[in-house]
Amino acid sequence: MTRINHGECQLDWLNISEVEKKYDAKYVGDFCLKTKSGGWSESPAAVFYVTNPDTSRGHTNYFGILSQFGTVYITNALSATEPFSGVQYGDEIIYSRFRHDFRSTKNGNAFVDGGRDYFRRGGDLANCKEVTLQIVDGEVKVIEPVKVMARCTCISEENPDIYCAVHTE
Repeated sequence: MTRINHGECQLDWLNISEVEKKYDAKYVGDFCLKTKSGGWSESPAAVFYVTNPDTSRGHTNYFGILSQFGTVYITNALSATEPFSGVQYGDEIIYSRFRHDFRSTKNGNAFVDGGRDYFRRGGDLANCKEVTLQIVDGEVKVIEPVKVMARCTCISEENPDIYCAVHTE
């Protein structure tokens, strides 16, 4: 059975079980979030999932807790649900959670780095498989990877430079 290795929480000051109890939430893992400028944060947020958010207050199913310059923040973490890359080596899948988060498999035969800013992998590449992951309903799951890029006439026949992803069947 394939197992996704999430790594340990990077926010050692955070009591995850207290947050889960207080907000009736489930800890998903540490992930970078999109910044106001549209890039990805360079440090992680602890991301939590709630089944029934208070949408009247603008809440989503995902919130993140992070610390910047000594101040703790709680923020919308919906951006963490965007797909990201990982590597499968044997029955273990690893992924980099944020920029410069160098992680390797338990046996050290494969590694990943870069979070969502770049994707670097290495080690025994002949036995590695790149996978696409996504947070779905509070769980990190392998989703169907994009197989090829093809010209897409369904979007615009007048612009031949538009490409879209064609997924495997």
